[in-house]
Amino acid sequence: MGALVNFFLKDALGEKESVAITIQDEKGQTVRTANCVRRSAPGQAPQQGQGRGQGGGGFGGLGGGNQSCFAEKGLNRFVWDLRSRPTAGPMEGQMGGGGFGGFGQAGFRVDPGVYTVKLKFGSTEVSKTVTVEEDPRVSITPEQRAAKRAALAKLQPVMMQGMMAQSSIVGLRTNLATAIESWKKPGAPRVPAELQKQAEELLKKIDEAYVSWGTPPSLTSSISEAGPPLVELPTPLSQRAAQLAMAIEGTSGAPTAWELAQIELLSKKIPEAAAIVRKLIAEDLDALNKKMREANVPYVSAGMGGGGQRPPQTDEDGDIDR
Repeated sequence: MGALVNFFLKDALGEKESVAITIQDEKGQTVRTANCVRRSAPGQAPQQGQGRGQGGGGFGGLGGGNQSCFAEKGLNRFVWDLRSRPTAGPMEGQMGGGGFGGFGQAGFRVDPGVYTVKLKFGSTEVSKTVTVEEDPRVSITPEQRAAKRAALAKLQPVMMQGMMAQSSIVGLRTNLATAIESWKKPGAPRVPAELQKQAEELLKKIDEAYVSWGTPPSLTSSISEAGPPLVELPTPLSQRAAQLAMAIEGTSGAPTAWELAQIELLSKKIPEAAAIVRKLIAEDLDALNKKMREANVPYVSAGMGGGGQRPPQTDEDGDIDR
């Protein structure tokens, strides 16, 4: 189910040219955007956001993620999957430790109504309207729809906060564990014992916080990565939020009292757990990296992808300055 946006280009796009697609509701609020670019040359890495635009991805059918679009000479097509734009950009990594891969960039289904699709290329802009109709099999009152929309609007930023925290702690633990293991390899540069101890202690603190977001690698079976955890842990907070969002959106009615209570609960638990992750990065990792610089040891990056030339810095408020 979706709306097809077809457009024709007389000439191929230049290297820095693009076709901007904007979809707005009846109130003029933007619900979805896309930037259609030319294809990369053979052997060239694709630009971020490139793709054919074949509809949204996401876990369990929830699209609205980093949907991409190519625009070439001739007839082009973008498929709007009738979902709103994501609330955050693409996440680094793939939500390890029990998360939902593509759900991090999910958008919810838009309400029935008339939407305006605008295409802009250079100084030229054209627009058309598209009507989104309710499934005739669905019976839902305006009041129920409003309650459903309000619940999802409250849950979505909490869910995104959880997914970002989960991605951060996965990257943090991966990079720190990799650094510690590299120090044990033959021929590796000597790392002071005090520094190794500080790193090991930080790894333990990370694992203590990790259980809110997934199963720490230290607790998984050593026989096979597919094996069950050695201990039973609660469902990761980000997964609970994602499952709750799917349940509310997938029902033709207002949220239940239990679902509303869960939103309130997660609205408290996720920020608290996310604050612990931020502290691990802004304070504990920062302290470790200062000692590592003093010992001329490569620092540990806070995000996915390993180290680099400059360790993360923090401002006066303790926020990470990248």
